[in-house]
Amino acid sequence: MNTENVKKSENTSIFDSHALAQLGNFRLRVAQLATGMTFGEHNSVRSGISTEFQDHRPWETGNDPKLIDWRVFARSGKLFQRRYREEANTAFYFLLDYSPSMDFAGISGEDGTSSKKRLSKREYAQCTAAVLAYVALQQRDLVSFTALNGSSTVSLRLSTGENHWVDSLDFLEKPPFPPMKKKSETEKTARFSEVLNHLASHCTRRGKIFIFSDLFDVETWGEIVPQLKLLLAKKHEIVLFHVLDADEWEFPYDSRTQFVSLENPSESLTSMPTEIRTEYLNAIQDWQKNISEGAQTLGIQYIRIDTRTPISETIRIS
Repeated sequence: MNTENVKKSENTSIFDSHALAQLGNFRLRVAQLATGMTFGEHNSVRSGISTEFQDHRPWETGNDPKLIDWRVFARSGKLFQRRYREEANTAFYFLLDYSPSMDFAGISGEDGTSSKKRLSKREYAQCTAAVLAYVALQQRDLVSFTALNGSSTVSLRLSTGENHWVDSLDFLEKPPFPPMKKKSETEKTARFSEVLNHLASHCTRRGKIFIFSDLFDVETWGEIVPQLKLLLAKKHEIVLFHVLDADEWEFPYDSRTQFVSLENPSESLTSMPTEIRTEYLNAIQDWQKNISEGAQTLGIQYIRIDTRTPISETIRIS
């Protein structure tokens, strides 16, 4: 489904990133979103993996011809139809990026002028993942979370039920990362590929994996192809949410600006935006294209996120 074709619900204002940013409290945001999704239109998160083959039974006049197993007919000359059973519990895994770059939130409006601050990339990812998890748990499915912050990776067990919803909110709000250690100049942070290896060992049951990240740690798609192929070989379905702020996509700066790295605050660049805008936009567009085309090649659903987009729309196309 294309974003342009998404029908907005009457509750769209609830999902507006500016409106949510004003609520402040994470749990309050999630409560508002969950209420909106309860009464709004949304796709089931079970899409694509909700049924499995059980057996055959004779096809009778009046039954749906689409269910006929033509391979059996070719062998036996008799009409049989496939029967399916719904899996009692489908597994949904969520991987969220909590690295410092995910804390960025721009303030430019639709016309490039200063506007109210919107949700940060991390807040947007947290809220979207929380609502998808809420829908899954309402369907009595299983939910698990993994979080990374650049140096550590932690996970919440795969489970279901009301108590697990409480545990999920606790985990999303404040993942139990170990205390940060002061890194030496030669010490490297955990690469995204290493995080995907951790995820592969954690996702022991076939299911659907939602990944939320700005992917700033991934210079080229080829770096993470082996790990993604491993997940796909285990029959997981993968949805990749590429989360960037509008200011990062559009670079709407005019006056002399100091740009400071959120990952390494000691690194900064002071420049006139007009001198670097063309080179920056070309670089980020080429990088994003490399990732989106790579995902398409592997059959991974790729969703490019602009944090100005109402969360309702993001959920519906997932």
